[in-house]
Formats: sequence, structure tokens, C-alpha cells
Amino acid sequence: MSTHKNSILQYLVFLFQSNLAVESERKVFHQEAMSYVMKLQEVQERKKFEFVETVCSSVITRGYRISSTLVLYIITLALIY
Repeated sequence: MSTHKNSILQYLVFLFQSNLAVESERKVFHQEAMSYVMKLQEVQERKKFEFVETVCSSVITRGYRISSTLVLYIITLALIY
């Protein structure tokens, strides 16, 4: 009977240790998952920033070209009148 109790005790110890290992791995998985989500968020934010930066650069460049053309037009009008 003591062999039976001993094997049950060993089994319970094994279950307890396994439970601790699973819980530890669950925590590691959760931390890694959150890290992955943060990296995805960073990538999305970078993509948004780069898009806005490109659009702003394009608008500024076009504005400069238009203002350069308008300056020449204003000078031409000033010379004519």
C-alpha cells in the first residue's frame, strides 16, 4: 500500500510541477504576444508618419512651384502695367 501512496504522491508532485511549468510558459507567451503587438503598432505608426510626411512634402513642393510661377507672373504684370 505504501508503494501505491508513494506513486500517487509522485504523480501529484509531477502534476504540480507541470502546472507551474505551464503557468510559467503562459506568462512568457503573454509577454511575447504583447511585445509582438507593440511591434505591429510601431510599424503601423511609422507607415502613417511616412505617408503624411510624403503628402506634406508633395504639397510643400507644389506650393513652392506655384509661388515661383506666381512671382514671375506678378513681375511680368508689373512690367506690363
